[in-house]
Amino acid sequence: TRYIFHIHGIYDKKDSIILTERDYMRLYFEKELAGKILWSIISSFKILFIGFSMSDLDLLSIFRKARWEFGRGAPRHFAIVEESSFEARITKRIYLRDKYGIDPIFFSRQDENANPYIEEENIIEKLVDLNIGNSLQRDANSLIEISRINQGLER
Repeated sequence: TRYIFHIHGIYDKKDSIILTERDYMRLYFEKELAGKILWSIISSFKILFIGFSMSDLDLLSIFRKARWEFGRGAPRHFAIVEESSFEARITKRIYLRDKYGIDPIFFSRQDENANPYIEEENIIEKLVDLNIGNSLQRDANSLIEISRINQGLER
């Protein structure tokens, strides 16, 4: 079973949005429940981050704790991250993998005229190659087909 977990809220549910420093403090430190739930999820399931910069140290500290407690026995996690520079990719990969147990899957938007669907297909293929899940293959085939249909519509 797959789930989408909106850690910092959903745009159309105002009360769920974590936006200010006070919101963060309340979520992660005052109640502590969110941190414990996240630790449980991080320790038990593979996670794929989409649309997250991987720069939130409050959240990453929970990954670091799970990594420390479980070592290499913790589930692998993945993040689709924008990064154009080859050197920055190497540094970020080492940092995220060694410290937090998160394997970045990089993409770049160097050429605004480039076809974005080709990049999507490459990301999906990388996810399938990493064997993130058997059902991902079906999803990948569907997304690639949608991508090809969208390419045809844009011509």
